[in-house]
Amino acid sequence: MENTTAESYGLDLKFLNESKHSVPLLLMLFINAFVNICGIVFDTFLIITTIKNRSLHNACHILIALQRLSSIFGFFQLFLPLSVLLWPSSDQRSFFSNSTCFCFQSVLFAFLVNIFTLMFAIGFDRLLCVFFPIWYRKRNAKFYSAVLFILSVLYPLYTTNLLYTNLLAQPNDKTMCTMGSSLGHDGVIIATFANICIIYSSVICYLILYAKLKWDERKANGITVFASPPFIFKSISLILLLQVVGWSGGIIAFFVVSIHFGDDDLNLQKFLANSVINCFVCVCGTFETPVLFFHSSEHQKAMRKEWRNIVQLVKKCSPTTFGRNNKIGTAVVLVVSRPGKPTAKIRGEFGPFNPRIVSAAPKLADQTTAH
Repeated sequence: MENTTAESYGLDLKFLNESKHSVPLLLMLFINAFVNICGIVFDTFLIITTIKNRSLHNACHILIALQRLSSIFGFFQLFLPLSVLLWPSSDQRSFFSNSTCFCFQSVLFAFLVNIFTLMFAIGFDRLLCVFFPIWYRKRNAKFYSAVLFILSVLYPLYTTNLLYTNLLAQPNDKTMCTMGSSLGHDGVIIATFANICIIYSSVICYLILYAKLKWDERKANGITVFASPPFIFKSISLILLLQVVGWSGGIIAFFVVSIHFGDDDLNLQKFLANSVINCFVCVCGTFETPVLFFHSSEHQKAMRKEWRNIVQLVKKCSPTTFGRNNKIGTAVVLVVSRPGKPTAKIRGEFGPFNPRIVSAAPKLADQTTAH
Protein backbone atom coordinates (compact mmCIF):
# COMPACT_ATOMS: atom_id res chain seq x y z
CA MET A 1 0.00 0.00 0.00
CA GLU A 2 1.23 3.49 -0.85
CA ASN A 3 2.46 5.48 2.14
CA THR A 4 0.49 8.76 2.33
CA THR A 5 1.58 10.05 5.73
CA ALA A 6 2.63 13.64 6.26
CA GLU A 7 6.28 12.58 6.57
CA SER A 8 6.18 10.92 3.16
CA TYR A 9 5.29 14.27 1.63
CA GLY A 10 7.93 16.12 3.63
CA LEU A 11 5.32 18.30 5.35
CA ASP A 12 5.78 20.18 8.59
CA LEU A 13 2.33 19.96 10.13
CA LYS A 14 3.63 21.86 13.17
CA PHE A 15 3.74 24.95 10.94
CA LEU A 16 0.11 24.38 9.95
CA ASN A 17 -1.02 24.11 13.57
CA GLU A 18 0.96 27.21 14.57
CA SER A 19 -0.27 29.28 11.64
CA LYS A 20 -3.92 28.39 12.29
CA HIS A 21 -3.53 29.87 15.79
CA SER A 22 -1.34 32.83 14.84
CA VAL A 23 -3.52 35.93 15.30
CA PRO A 24 -1.09 38.35 13.54
CA LEU A 25 -0.80 36.06 10.52
CA LEU A 26 -4.53 35.46 10.17
CA LEU A 27 -5.26 39.16 10.71
CA MET A 28 -2.75 40.15 8.03
CA LEU A 29 -4.14 37.57 5.61
CA PHE A 30 -7.71 38.79 6.10
CA ILE A 31 -6.63 42.43 5.66
CA ASN A 32 -4.82 41.36 2.51
CA ALA A 33 -7.91 39.51 1.30
CA PHE A 34 -10.05 42.63 1.90
CA VAL A 35 -7.58 44.78 -0.07
CA ASN A 36 -7.60 42.23 -2.88
CA ILE A 37 -11.41 42.22 -3.02
CA CYS A 38 -11.41 46.03 -3.25
CA GLY A 39 -8.88 45.81 -6.07
CA ILE A 40 -10.99 43.23 -7.89
CA VAL A 41 -14.07 45.50 -7.64
CA PHE A 42 -12.18 48.57 -8.90
CA ASP A 43 -10.57 46.68 -11.77
CA THR A 44 -13.85 45.04 -12.80
CA PHE A 45 -15.53 48.45 -12.93
CA LEU A 46 -12.71 49.79 -15.13
CA ILE A 47 -12.93 46.82 -17.51
CA ILE A 48 -16.72 47.19 -17.84
CA THR A 49 -16.30 50.94 -18.41
CA THR A 50 -13.73 50.29 -21.14
CA ILE A 51 -15.90 47.71 -22.90
CA LYS A 52 -19.08 49.82 -22.89
CA ASN A 53 -17.54 53.13 -24.02
CA ARG A 54 -16.27 53.44 -27.59
CA SER A 55 -14.12 56.43 -26.69
CA LEU A 56 -11.88 53.99 -24.79
CA HIS A 57 -11.53 51.52 -27.67
CA ASN A 58 -7.96 52.45 -28.61
CA ALA A 59 -4.67 50.64 -28.13
CA CYS A 60 -3.58 52.32 -24.90
CA HIS A 61 -6.92 51.96 -23.10
CA ILE A 62 -7.33 48.36 -24.27
CA LEU A 63 -3.86 47.55 -22.91
CA ILE A 64 -4.81 49.21 -19.61
CA ALA A 65 -7.99 47.10 -19.42
CA LEU A 66 -5.99 43.93 -20.15
CA GLN A 67 -3.52 44.87 -17.44
CA ARG A 68 -6.40 45.32 -14.97
CA LEU A 69 -7.75 41.90 -16.02
CA SER A 70 -4.33 40.41 -15.29
CA SER A 71 -4.36 42.22 -11.95
CA ILE A 72 -7.67 40.56 -11.02
CA PHE A 73 -6.14 37.10 -11.54
CA GLY A 74 -3.06 38.21 -9.60
CA PHE A 75 -5.26 39.25 -6.67
CA PHE A 76 -6.82 35.76 -6.62
CA GLN A 77 -3.41 34.15 -6.07
CA LEU A 78 -3.43 35.01 -2.37
CA PHE A 79 -6.45 32.80 -1.78
CA LEU A 80 -4.47 29.61 -2.58
CA PRO A 81 -2.30 29.58 0.59
CA LEU A 82 -5.16 31.18 2.55
CA SER A 83 -7.38 28.20 1.70
CA VAL A 84 -4.73 25.87 3.15
CA LEU A 85 -4.70 27.77 6.44
CA LEU A 86 -8.49 27.90 6.66
CA TRP A 87 -8.96 24.21 5.86
CA PRO A 88 -10.69 22.53 8.86
CA SER A 89 -8.24 19.65 9.20
CA SER A 90 -4.52 19.93 10.00
CA ASP A 91 -3.11 17.06 7.96
CA GLN A 92 -1.73 16.53 4.46
CA ARG A 93 -5.22 16.90 2.98
CA SER A 94 -4.98 20.64 3.71
CA PHE A 95 -2.19 21.04 1.16
CA PHE A 96 -2.28 21.07 -2.63
CA SER A 97 -0.62 18.39 -4.69
CA ASN A 98 2.01 19.75 -7.08
CA SER A 99 -0.12 18.82 -10.08
CA THR A 100 -3.17 20.65 -8.68
CA CYS A 101 -1.01 23.64 -7.76
CA PHE A 102 0.34 23.75 -11.32
CA CYS A 103 -3.20 23.88 -12.74
CA PHE A 104 -3.94 26.98 -10.63
CA GLN A 105 -0.57 28.71 -10.79
CA SER A 106 -0.05 28.23 -14.52
CA VAL A 107 -3.03 30.57 -14.99
CA LEU A 108 -2.75 32.90 -11.98
CA PHE A 109 1.02 33.42 -12.06
CA ALA A 110 1.03 33.88 -15.84
CA PHE A 111 -1.53 36.67 -15.49
CA LEU A 112 0.44 38.13 -12.56
CA VAL A 113 3.67 38.54 -14.53
CA ASN A 114 1.64 39.73 -17.51
CA ILE A 115 0.95 42.85 -15.40
CA PHE A 116 4.61 43.80 -15.81
CA THR A 117 4.84 43.11 -19.54
CA LEU A 118 1.63 45.08 -20.19
CA MET A 119 3.01 47.83 -17.95
CA PHE A 120 5.97 48.11 -20.31
CA ALA A 121 3.72 47.86 -23.38
CA ILE A 122 1.62 50.81 -22.12
CA GLY A 123 4.71 52.93 -21.46
CA PHE A 124 6.18 52.05 -24.87
CA ASP A 125 2.86 52.88 -26.56
CA ARG A 126 2.79 56.32 -24.90
CA LEU A 127 6.38 56.87 -26.00
CA LEU A 128 5.55 56.13 -29.65
CA CYS A 129 2.48 58.37 -29.45
CA VAL A 130 4.55 61.36 -28.30
CA PHE A 131 7.64 60.90 -30.49
CA PHE A 132 5.89 59.78 -33.70
CA PRO A 133 2.43 61.39 -33.57
CA ILE A 134 1.82 61.39 -37.36
CA TRP A 135 2.76 57.72 -37.77
CA TYR A 136 0.75 56.86 -34.64
CA ARG A 137 -2.43 58.36 -36.11
CA LYS A 138 -2.00 56.57 -39.47
CA ARG A 139 -0.96 53.16 -38.14
CA ASN A 140 -3.06 50.00 -38.46
CA ALA A 141 -4.56 50.05 -34.96
CA LYS A 142 -5.71 46.39 -34.87
CA PHE A 143 -2.39 45.01 -36.13
CA TYR A 144 -0.45 47.31 -33.79
CA SER A 145 -2.49 46.25 -30.74
CA ALA A 146 -2.17 42.57 -31.67
CA VAL A 147 1.63 42.82 -31.96
CA LEU A 148 1.93 44.51 -28.55
CA PHE A 149 -0.33 41.91 -26.93
CA ILE A 150 1.49 38.93 -28.48
CA LEU A 151 4.86 40.28 -27.35
CA SER A 152 3.48 40.81 -23.86
CA VAL A 153 2.49 37.14 -23.42
CA LEU A 154 5.91 35.67 -24.31
CA TYR A 155 7.33 36.16 -20.82
CA PRO A 156 4.24 34.67 -19.06
CA LEU A 157 4.61 31.60 -21.28
CA TYR A 158 8.23 31.28 -20.16
CA THR A 159 7.22 31.46 -16.48
CA THR A 160 4.67 28.72 -17.13
CA ASN A 161 7.58 26.56 -18.29
CA LEU A 162 9.40 27.33 -15.01
CA LEU A 163 6.34 26.20 -13.05
CA TYR A 164 6.08 23.05 -15.16
CA THR A 165 9.73 22.17 -14.56
CA ASN A 166 9.54 22.68 -10.80
CA LEU A 167 6.08 21.37 -9.89
CA LEU A 168 5.55 18.44 -12.23
CA ALA A 169 8.93 16.87 -11.53
CA GLN A 170 7.21 15.30 -8.48
CA PRO A 171 3.49 15.77 -9.18
CA ASN A 172 2.20 13.93 -6.09
CA ASP A 173 4.15 15.92 -3.50
CA LYS A 174 2.21 18.35 -1.33
CA THR A 175 2.76 22.12 -1.25
CA MET A 176 1.35 25.38 0.14
CA CYS A 177 1.19 26.61 -3.48
CA THR A 178 2.88 29.92 -2.73
CA MET A 179 4.88 31.69 -5.43
CA GLY A 180 8.17 30.63 -3.86
CA SER A 181 7.28 26.95 -3.57
CA SER A 182 5.81 26.94 -7.07
CA LEU A 183 8.85 28.47 -8.79
CA GLY A 184 11.60 26.85 -6.75
CA HIS A 185 14.91 28.48 -5.81
CA ASP A 186 16.24 28.98 -9.34
CA GLY A 187 12.84 30.06 -10.64
CA VAL A 188 12.55 32.76 -7.94
CA ILE A 189 15.92 34.23 -8.93
CA ILE A 190 15.07 34.22 -12.66
CA ALA A 191 11.58 35.68 -12.16
CA THR A 192 12.83 38.38 -9.76
CA PHE A 193 15.55 39.52 -12.15
CA ALA A 194 13.20 39.48 -15.16
CA ASN A 195 10.41 41.34 -13.34
CA ILE A 196 12.79 44.07 -12.13
CA CYS A 197 14.20 44.51 -15.65
CA ILE A 198 10.72 44.83 -17.18
CA ILE A 199 9.50 47.27 -14.51
CA TYR A 200 12.53 49.55 -14.86
CA SER A 201 12.26 49.39 -18.64
CA SER A 202 8.77 50.85 -18.33
CA VAL A 203 10.13 53.41 -15.83
CA ILE A 204 12.71 54.47 -18.43
CA CYS A 205 9.90 54.89 -20.99
CA TYR A 206 8.00 57.20 -18.64
CA LEU A 207 11.14 59.16 -17.75
CA ILE A 208 11.85 59.75 -21.45
CA LEU A 209 8.20 60.71 -21.93
CA TYR A 210 8.40 63.11 -18.98
CA ALA A 211 11.56 64.73 -20.38
CA LYS A 212 10.03 65.05 -23.87
CA LEU A 213 6.88 66.75 -22.55
CA LYS A 214 8.96 69.10 -20.40
CA TRP A 215 11.11 69.96 -23.42
CA ASP A 216 8.05 70.65 -25.56
CA GLU A 217 6.58 72.83 -22.83
CA ARG A 218 9.77 74.88 -22.54
CA LYS A 219 10.05 75.08 -26.33
CA ALA A 220 6.47 76.35 -26.60
CA ASN A 221 7.25 79.56 -24.67
CA GLY A 222 3.70 79.98 -23.46
CA ILE A 223 1.96 78.81 -26.66
CA THR A 224 -0.87 76.64 -25.35
CA VAL A 225 -1.10 74.49 -28.46
CA PHE A 226 2.19 72.80 -27.51
CA ALA A 227 2.13 73.14 -23.75
CA SER A 228 1.19 70.06 -21.75
CA PRO A 229 -1.42 70.31 -18.97
CA PRO A 230 0.08 70.13 -15.45
CA PHE A 231 -1.96 67.04 -14.52
CA ILE A 232 -0.04 65.00 -17.13
CA PHE A 233 3.21 65.45 -15.20
CA LYS A 234 1.46 64.69 -11.91
CA SER A 235 -0.06 61.55 -13.42
CA ILE A 236 3.32 60.36 -14.74
CA SER A 237 4.92 61.05 -11.35
CA LEU A 238 2.29 58.95 -9.56
CA ILE A 239 2.71 56.11 -12.08
CA LEU A 240 6.48 56.15 -11.52
CA LEU A 241 5.97 56.19 -7.75
CA LEU A 242 3.64 53.17 -7.84
CA GLN A 243 5.95 51.23 -10.15
CA VAL A 244 9.25 51.98 -8.42
CA VAL A 245 8.13 51.99 -4.77
CA GLY A 246 5.21 49.58 -5.07
CA TRP A 247 5.99 46.85 -7.56
CA SER A 248 9.80 46.85 -7.69
CA GLY A 249 10.08 47.51 -3.94
CA GLY A 250 7.76 44.60 -3.20
CA ILE A 251 9.58 42.22 -5.56
CA ILE A 252 12.97 43.10 -4.05
CA ALA A 253 11.55 42.64 -0.53
CA PHE A 254 10.16 39.20 -1.50
CA PHE A 255 13.60 38.23 -2.81
CA VAL A 256 15.38 39.43 0.36
CA VAL A 257 12.97 37.42 2.55
CA SER A 258 13.48 34.36 0.34
CA ILE A 259 17.27 34.64 0.66
CA HIS A 260 17.13 35.25 4.42
CA PHE A 261 14.81 32.36 5.31
CA GLY A 262 15.88 29.96 2.56
CA ASP A 263 13.63 27.72 0.48
CA ASP A 264 11.48 26.52 3.39
CA ASP A 265 8.01 28.02 2.88
CA LEU A 266 6.67 26.25 5.98
CA ASN A 267 8.20 28.86 8.26
CA LEU A 268 5.82 31.03 10.26
CA GLN A 269 8.08 34.11 10.32
CA LYS A 270 8.75 33.90 6.59
CA PHE A 271 5.06 33.45 5.85
CA LEU A 272 4.15 36.46 8.02
CA ALA A 273 6.84 38.63 6.38
CA ASN A 274 5.66 37.66 2.90
CA SER A 275 2.06 38.41 3.91
CA VAL A 276 3.01 41.95 5.02
CA ILE A 277 4.92 42.56 1.76
CA ASN A 278 2.09 41.11 -0.29
CA CYS A 279 -0.40 43.41 1.45
CA PHE A 280 1.77 46.44 0.63
CA VAL A 281 2.09 45.42 -3.03
CA CYS A 282 -1.66 44.79 -3.31
CA VAL A 283 -2.43 48.22 -1.82
CA CYS A 284 -0.23 49.81 -4.50
CA GLY A 285 -1.93 47.72 -7.19
CA THR A 286 -5.38 48.64 -5.85
CA PHE A 287 -4.57 52.36 -6.01
CA GLU A 288 -3.63 52.20 -9.71
CA THR A 289 -7.24 52.22 -10.89
CA PRO A 290 -8.42 55.20 -8.74
CA VAL A 291 -5.31 57.14 -9.84
CA LEU A 292 -6.18 56.42 -13.45
CA PHE A 293 -9.80 57.53 -13.00
CA PHE A 294 -8.68 60.67 -11.17
CA HIS A 295 -6.18 61.84 -13.81
CA SER A 296 -7.62 60.57 -17.11
CA SER A 297 -10.34 62.87 -18.47
CA GLU A 298 -11.58 60.18 -20.88
CA HIS A 299 -11.95 57.65 -18.08
CA GLN A 300 -13.68 60.27 -15.92
CA LYS A 301 -16.31 60.93 -18.59
CA ALA A 302 -16.89 57.22 -19.11
CA MET A 303 -17.00 56.61 -15.35
CA ARG A 304 -19.62 59.32 -14.81
CA LYS A 305 -21.74 57.82 -17.56
CA GLU A 306 -21.51 54.31 -16.09
CA TRP A 307 -22.14 55.64 -12.58
CA ARG A 308 -25.35 57.36 -13.74
CA ASN A 309 -26.46 54.08 -15.30
CA ILE A 310 -25.77 52.24 -12.03
CA VAL A 311 -27.67 54.85 -9.98
CA GLN A 312 -30.67 54.66 -12.33
CA LEU A 313 -30.65 50.87 -12.13
CA VAL A 314 -30.53 50.98 -8.32
CA LYS A 315 -33.40 53.47 -8.23
CA LYS A 316 -35.52 51.24 -10.48
CA CYS A 317 -34.89 48.23 -8.27
CA SER A 318 -35.28 49.98 -4.89
CA PRO A 319 -38.54 49.59 -2.85
CA THR A 320 -38.81 53.39 -2.45
CA THR A 321 -39.04 53.84 -6.19
CA PHE A 322 -41.74 51.18 -6.36
CA GLY A 323 -43.74 53.11 -3.76
CA ARG A 324 -43.34 56.32 -5.69
CA ASN A 325 -44.73 54.69 -8.78
CA ASN A 326 -47.93 53.94 -6.79
CA LYS A 327 -48.34 57.25 -4.95
CA ILE A 328 -52.15 57.77 -5.20
CA GLY A 329 -53.09 54.27 -4.11
CA THR A 330 -50.65 54.29 -1.17
CA ALA A 331 -51.87 57.71 0.04
CA VAL A 332 -55.55 56.66 -0.15
CA VAL A 333 -54.98 53.50 1.86
CA LEU A 334 -53.10 55.46 4.50
CA VAL A 335 -55.80 58.12 4.91
CA VAL A 336 -58.58 55.55 5.05
CA SER A 337 -56.84 53.38 7.64
CA ARG A 338 -55.67 56.39 9.69
CA PRO A 339 -58.18 59.15 9.03
CA GLY A 340 -56.95 61.36 11.87
CA LYS A 341 -53.29 61.50 10.80
CA PRO A 342 -52.09 64.82 9.31
CA THR A 343 -50.35 65.19 5.97
CA ALA A 344 -47.00 65.77 7.67
CA LYS A 345 -47.24 62.31 9.21
CA ILE A 346 -47.85 60.84 5.76
CA ARG A 347 -44.64 62.42 4.50
CA GLY A 348 -42.70 61.17 7.50
CA GLU A 349 -43.75 57.53 7.14
CA PHE A 350 -43.84 57.07 3.40
CA GLY A 351 -41.28 59.54 2.04
CA PRO A 352 -41.63 62.76 0.03
CA PHE A 353 -44.81 62.37 -2.04
CA ASN A 354 -45.78 64.72 -4.83
CA PRO A 355 -47.62 67.68 -3.13
CA ARG A 356 -50.45 67.55 -5.65
CA ILE A 357 -51.06 63.89 -4.93
CA VAL A 358 -50.88 64.37 -1.15
CA SER A 359 -53.38 67.21 -1.23
CA ALA A 360 -55.72 65.08 -3.30
CA ALA A 361 -55.51 62.15 -0.87
CA PRO A 362 -57.92 63.55 1.80
CA LYS A 363 -60.57 64.21 -0.86
CA LEU A 364 -60.24 60.67 -2.16
CA ALA A 365 -60.43 59.41 1.43
CA ASP A 366 -63.66 61.38 2.09
CA GLN A 367 -65.21 59.89 -1.02
CA THR A 368 -64.14 56.41 0.06
CA THR A 369 -65.53 56.75 3.62
CA ALA A 370 -68.79 58.28 2.29
CA HIS A 371 -69.44 55.18 0.27
